[in-house]
Amino acid sequence: MTLEIRSNCPVQQRFSKSFAPVVMGLWALLIAAMMSGCADSNRPTPPVAKNGVIDLRSWDFEKHGAVPLSGDWHFWWEEFVPPAAFVSGVTPPEPQGLYPVPKLWNGMEHPTKEGEVLSGEGYATFAIRVLLPPDPQRELGIYYRSNYLTQRNYLVDGGLVHGILEAGQPGPDSSSFKPGFYSFLSVSSLIAVPSTFWLITQGANYGHPRGGLARPPVIGIESWLEAEISTERIRDAILIGILLIMGLYHLGVNN
Repeated sequence: MTLEIRSNCPVQQRFSKSFAPVVMGLWALLIAAMMSGCADSNRPTPPVAKNGVIDLRSWDFEKHGAVPLSGDWHFWWEEFVPPAAFVSGVTPPEPQGLYPVPKLWNGMEHPTKEGEVLSGEGYATFAIRVLLPPDPQRELGIYYRSNYLTQRNYLVDGGLVHGILEAGQPGPDSSSFKPGFYSFLSVSSLIAVPSTFWLITQGANYGHPRGGLARPPVIGIESWLEAEISTERIRDAILIGILLIMGLYHLGVNN
């Protein structure tokens, strides 16, 4: 197949020909970056959370990589359950239901009001119990992607509560709510964390048409997570570069 670019204007033709290789080269770089992040076809299917618990005790992070904390989380709509309710010796309140992460809450059935559905606005608590190998070979970390939520995230380790990531100020109404979103991925170290702990997210959304945990947090070897962040930033930069070059290219062709 031959690519032929025609123009009645010599200046436009030279402009088009000079930019075409640049665009093609950037597309090649983007494809290569995306291929570098593709999963191993021999990688086993990661576990998913069931009834608010994800069991990773038999997962080899060194061999098989990171795991998204997908599946059924405990869910409380229009309630901020305090993280202290999950410390050892305390029984957490009965969840209103299970929330299938990743998912927007738009259109979901109201957990306590039959016949009603959720809109994009509101607030809630999500919680998951994580079971890790008793002696992981490498230091683990967890990272959170940007979600359609302003949120506070906690890790409850036995009798201790750790605030691990906060963006903005989630509130029960728009007057107490201050929006905040992550501009990049954020890694929190799990050094010296025991093999069983809770992750709690208090999230709220007001003003955006969509809300919910559309992207699960991911747990894996900390240095590998940081490398993945760098790869995603490179992919984003290449994509932005392609869009800018294509915009200049079309401006040159059409002028």
